[in-house]
Amino acid sequence: MISKIVRILIIFICIIVIAVIAVLSFRDEHRLSDIEKDVKVDFSAYHDINSIISAGKKHLFKGIEEFYESGDSADKGLKDIALARVYFKRVLKENDLNPEGLGYSGIITGILADFETDMMIKLNMMNRAFYSLDNAIKLNSKLSYVYFYRGVFSVETPDAIFHRLQKGVKDLELVLLRQNNSSFLNKYDFHSLLFYLGKGKILLDDMVGKQYLERVIKESNNKELIKRSRKYLYGKK
Repeated sequence: MISKIVRILIIFICIIVIAVIAVLSFRDEHRLSDIEKDVKVDFSAYHDINSIISAGKKHLFKGIEEFYESGDSADKGLKDIALARVYFKRVLKENDLNPEGLGYSGIITGILADFETDMMIKLNMMNRAFYSLDNAIKLNSKLSYVYFYRGVFSVETPDAIFHRLQKGVKDLELVLLRQNNSSFLNKYDFHSLLFYLGKGKILLDDMVGKQYLERVIKESNNKELIKRSRKYLYGKK
């Protein structure tokens, strides 16, 4: 009798969990759709999937740069990021296993999670972002920007919840190796790489991370990166 009651309780709890996840996903999509509501793209102007990917990447990197240069109120940056998301949705509609479509969609979901104040929705979005990034890398291990953002997100998210810190540091070490062999990051992204690699190593009690933060302070012109690097190095602004 008791075991039967326990089984019923377990089934009831599972139903509740599934319902909560469904609601969170709906709210997440609703919020993202609000950002995209004014975005219109004529895909007939593009000849193939690669041209759509190229356009999506162009808008994504432009949006990221504008957002992080202008701060959290950078509406223009958000519009470009939302536009990029429309492009990569189209890519995945054509082929749901396209590595770049998965990877860059994961990057966008992770970035948009920063704007979410509801912690449950934020966690749901980050889980989805990691799922896309992981699958993209499984399909194509040459996607250095996907490794870069997976590493950044892994360092920034709570390790007690996601357990990705060590893996994230390895991602960033790989990106640094590729950057040294064939430069592909712009100046801001390179200093961001050094910052997150340094932060990640320090969180793992590897004091080699201090060297990366010292380089950011010495080489970067970005005040926010310098400020954050000093915080982790010296515990002050």
